[in-house]
Amino acid sequence: MLSTNIKWTYVITLICMLVVPTLGQVNMIGRQSQNEGIWVLPAKTAPVIDGDLSDWNMSGRILCFADQQLQDQYSTQVTAMWDEQYLYYAIKWNDPSPLGNMVDPRFNPDTGWKSDCVQLRFMTADQITWIDGWYHLDSKSSVIRITVWDDMTNWRQNKARSLVAPPGKVDLGEGAQQAFTQTESGYIQEMRIPWKMIHRKIPAIKSDMTFRLGMEFLWGDPAGSDKLTHRYADNIQAGITKREFYWNNYRVWGNATLTDQPTVAQRQYSPKSDRLTGPVPIELTLPLDAKIVSLAIDDVTGKRVRNMGGLKVADYTTQTTDKAIKVSIPWDTMADTQWQGNHSKGYHPTSNPVAPGQYTVKALTHSGIDATYEMSFYNPGTPVWDVADTSGAWGADHTTPHLLATSGKRMIVAWELAEGGWGIIGIGENGRKIWSEKRGAKVLAADEQYVYAVPEAFGNLPLPPSIIRLDSATGDYRPFTRDGKTLPFELRLENLFDTSSLGILKTMTVGKKYIALGYEANAIVLLDKTHAGFVRQLNLPTPTALTFSKDGELYAISSNQLCTINQDSGKATPIPTPDLQSPVGLTCDANGNLLTADTGTDSQVKAFTLQGKLAYTCGQQGGRPIRGKYDPKGMMQMSSVAVDSKNQVWVTESWDYPRRVSVWDQQGQLVRDYLGNTGYAANATCLHDSDPTLAYLGPLEFKIDHAKRSWKLQSILWHPDKTKGESFEIPTYRFAKPQRFSSSASGKKREYFLSIPYYNQHGYILLMQQEDGNWKPVTAITTVSQIAGKLGRGNVVTEKPSGDWADCDLLDGVFWNDSNADGIVQRSECQIVKTDYPAAGKQRRKQSAFTFTSGWGGRMDENLCFYASGMIRVEPIGFDDRGAPIFKPESIKQLNIKEAGTFVPDNENNQVLVMSKLRYPAPSTINAIDQTTAKVNWSYPNPFPGVHGSHRATMPKPGLIIGPLLITGKAHVNDQVGSVFHMRGNLGQDYIMTTDGLFVDTLFVDGRLPAPPLPPTEQQLVGKSVNKYTQSGEAFNGFFGKQADGKYRLTCALSRQACMILDVHGLESIKRLPIQTLQITHTQIAKALQIKAQSQSADAGNKTYTMQRFEKKFTANGNMNQWDNIPALPIARDGGNQSGIAKLAYDSNNLYVLFNVTDPSPWLNHGKDFTRLFKTGDAVDIQLSPSANDQTHPVEGDLRILIANLEGKPQAILMMPKCNDADKGQDQLYASPIMSHPMDKVIILKQADIHVQTSADSYEVQASIPLNALGLKLKAGQTLTGDIGFISSDATGRLNTARTYWSNKQTNLISDLPSEAWLYPQQWGHITVK
Repeated sequence: MLSTNIKWTYVITLICMLVVPTLGQVNMIGRQSQNEGIWVLPAKTAPVIDGDLSDWNMSGRILCFADQQLQDQYSTQVTAMWDEQYLYYAIKWNDPSPLGNMVDPRFNPDTGWKSDCVQLRFMTADQITWIDGWYHLDSKSSVIRITVWDDMTNWRQNKARSLVAPPGKVDLGEGAQQAFTQTESGYIQEMRIPWKMIHRKIPAIKSDMTFRLGMEFLWGDPAGSDKLTHRYADNIQAGITKREFYWNNYRVWGNATLTDQPTVAQRQYSPKSDRLTGPVPIELTLPLDAKIVSLAIDDVTGKRVRNMGGLKVADYTTQTTDKAIKVSIPWDTMADTQWQGNHSKGYHPTSNPVAPGQYTVKALTHSGIDATYEMSFYNPGTPVWDVADTSGAWGADHTTPHLLATSGKRMIVAWELAEGGWGIIGIGENGRKIWSEKRGAKVLAADEQYVYAVPEAFGNLPLPPSIIRLDSATGDYRPFTRDGKTLPFELRLENLFDTSSLGILKTMTVGKKYIALGYEANAIVLLDKTHAGFVRQLNLPTPTALTFSKDGELYAISSNQLCTINQDSGKATPIPTPDLQSPVGLTCDANGNLLTADTGTDSQVKAFTLQGKLAYTCGQQGGRPIRGKYDPKGMMQMSSVAVDSKNQVWVTESWDYPRRVSVWDQQGQLVRDYLGNTGYAANATCLHDSDPTLAYLGPLEFKIDHAKRSWKLQSILWHPDKTKGESFEIPTYRFAKPQRFSSSASGKKREYFLSIPYYNQHGYILLMQQEDGNWKPVTAITTVSQIAGKLGRGNVVTEKPSGDWADCDLLDGVFWNDSNADGIVQRSECQIVKTDYPAAGKQRRKQSAFTFTSGWGGRMDENLCFYASGMIRVEPIGFDDRGAPIFKPESIKQLNIKEAGTFVPDNENNQVLVMSKLRYPAPSTINAIDQTTAKVNWSYPNPFPGVHGSHRATMPKPGLIIGPLLITGKAHVNDQVGSVFHMRGNLGQDYIMTTDGLFVDTLFVDGRLPAPPLPPTEQQLVGKSVNKYTQSGEAFNGFFGKQADGKYRLTCALSRQACMILDVHGLESIKRLPIQTLQITHTQIAKALQIKAQSQSADAGNKTYTMQRFEKKFTANGNMNQWDNIPALPIARDGGNQSGIAKLAYDSNNLYVLFNVTDPSPWLNHGKDFTRLFKTGDAVDIQLSPSANDQTHPVEGDLRILIANLEGKPQAILMMPKCNDADKGQDQLYASPIMSHPMDKVIILKQADIHVQTSADSYEVQASIPLNALGLKLKAGQTLTGDIGFISSDATGRLNTARTYWSNKQTNLISDLPSEAWLYPQQWGHITVK
């Protein structure tokens, strides 16, 4: 009896050892499984190896997954059993493309692991053995590859053999068997492995025997290539978390232990951060299809005290019957977390228990919310989103198409600059995009082989103009060469010739011998096109356009006159063209005619013979109307013209109403046009609140055919004609989205369009459809700056109001009602509200009289009432005879509460939904405020509000809202559920809640987690779920609502520069549960506080690291032994699925670095611009301050070393914001629409010695960098500040998706170039030189 007790104690102890949480989590680290051992159960009857697991004992099964969120697609269940002859091993795979291994064991027996395969790593007392098992698809054969190490310490010396079963059979030979069966979610793999296969001398096979068993699971490419789509290694020694070089690191392989017990406790998996704990169980009975459950707890006064949203039913299930699921959700008696601190020093969460007493629990459940792809509009790309070969998508976000060039059978289109999208694209003969370049162009030219451009730059501090050269077939960089030397890719013009007196560069063209550049200060500069050397300068009055003919003649537009230019003397010979008024752009067609865009009253492209005779025109005379019905036969705002190899004429229309590139034949007929694209992340787009056939980008109205998935621009609702004194330009690029809706508040159903303020100055502009079908502005609450004068950035006056407005300040408020119905603002129709902080005054604070806004998602209700910051209600005092609402100062009603943010009326519940930004970017709430009493009906935590709040956000957790930007809309579900509303998040996820404050679900994947790219064709996405994709950062758009056809529709930014329309499914599955009451006692609270105290982790403390000195010579050759005694820096993000370590060392001459990073798509960076490699894919990053700077801004000597692939070779880039000894031309400006950061020095460190080694799911970087190249001297005892981290790419290696650092955790921003280029010393740790 005593021995039996001891034996069971041993078994229980072992079970505990195997399931004890690692780092406070149950068999998991972050989101990944962490199996520290596996039980091998006795096979009382040997299982049949047939692909059927019904005869297996599954109680000892373990789960293996790299990301719990992807468990349904990429994971395994592993079971092991034993008898005296065999080890039995079974895997139940989740695999979206199962059994697709094309590796033929006859020809490539050692590479079966490059597709669907398991790799088993055995270490017994006398042998190390690798066994790879896979199913060869072509021959329908089972295969194992056995590799035995000759020496148990040296994997390089080994012997390998393959065993292949006949097609359809399980016997492999040598007593081994293997079988496969496909399932709905993947496949089953069964193996029988003789003990003699993994032992030199077979020991006694009995209970308690232990050996090491590492397991690597591999998922292949569905297309059958040898590129893995996923990989994970599991079963690991206790306390070890690293999986680097798992395949040969036998020290980390986990134990497999034979037991004679018939069953063992089944292993559970849950991350500490996700699963709730507490002493108060809340018992619920749910429908069988329930997947998610959410709770809200109110006190006796009805105040919301705790929210527990988005919980997975499976995590809390206690019983499942044939009728229902029972769950128990523990409450820790704590109220919602409160936050203390400030934005500069950080915020710290605190949670306190509720008071003893009675509480009410509201709950809902549902079977899952999904969104499927329907269509996209306003981008001519095929598809409209970026794809791996860069052929998808089209255009830049912040600028319009404005330049064209011809390169053989290819056409080149350029935009001025791009933050998102592309600045220059190549178009193939079939009319589709074939390549793209991020830089835009101030001027553009092309010949048969190359594209030449002078890029434009953001910001107020542009760098001197540089010329670049691209391969016209591929877009690859082709720097000029001279005397056998490669010149800088960005070749500064000031280094080629004296630009100081030439003024602004206006035009460029390229011919047989020369590149010609035209400057506003009466000059043409000729460069040799082969090496960009200066040839000569010609004098010509204001050359605004240049072109070379096929025979090499140079033509120009000079002072609005066509002329021929002598390339030696510069003499201009005019070509008489009496029909030409205001020419823009110049080119030649195949017949030798000169073509230019006449932007005068004719608004046509005109082709002239060399004698000045009009040969033909393109486009209807007079162009098209500025607004109203869109007529594609007319053109306006033309900026460039080119002729393709088919002698067709291409024209850019460089404005937003619409953005357009059109193609015409020589009969002047339209061949096709390219409309679009949208601005940044499809901002300013929306759908009609109810009519499913109408969509909008600002005032551009599109007709949508959902059945055909087609769209057509049908009208421009409003664009002011400034020559007639009209006002109110409706933006197509602002983050505050418009609203298009119907209302009967005037007594008759009418159609309205609301433009809400992004900045205070813009104000609220309401358009209304007139009886004749046209649209006009009818009322506005705005500022004088929108009517008279001009206001620049920072509310600087650039033009004072005049005439009737001369006594006004530009920031004075205006209530305007169009009493005479002419759509034009007259002073007599306005009431003026004077500002206290005028733009024209000397006050430091310059602020509009109207400081209120409604946020980016503010909306009018059906009564044409809206709410704004303050908090105020703005309601019409009546309607005029046309049905236009009338707003006056008395329209403003102050509510007895202070709020700011996004306001959406919810008249169904007599409340206003508020996404609060009262102390932005401090933690705030999502709440609802009673319209009558201003009482807060409910609140929900919003710890990371908006763009800036999200930069410090933790990884996603159930019910956690991260970076909400706007409420996109609400929709009624049914009488039992009521209505739901939708919020767009800043880091890729969206959120749905009920209007009484219960969390419903998330949509999409957080942008910091791996997500697949969108498919290469649109057809592959139609009708498919998009929940596995991510919108990444700054998805500044969104509409949500239930339209008249009964569908719930959502727009999103998955395709970035196009508006994507989705169908939302599953809302009807929401079910509310019966309300419960709870009694909370002092005892329960005391117990909860005790649990809380026990679970609190120790303070991480200050970040410090000691940099060791290398005493022996170091070589960057992949030899890890050199680093054995160097301490490691952990680099990880709480809840993230990627992590790494880094090591730093030095000697008298060099700085040495080592990185080892887990990455499902390792070391991908297809960037072509060395100054931007941190934006284009994987990179590692070292940031240092020799002066130990810990202030807000970098100082002299602070530096950044970025290591990444550049054109297939690892390069180290040195970036120094402040460097007094930087050479001319080494500076770089990083700019976006919101900020600029100049760097004094950005260079390639050619002296750096770098070695990179990759595996399927990780990479290692070793580098040796000369200290003198960094201007750095290190000495013992010195303290530096610094940081070290890695940047992650998307699956294609073209965009960065996450930034993870040792010290700085405020690195969620991945959508602003200058912010990501800059250094933040106040966030760095301390590094001591040993």
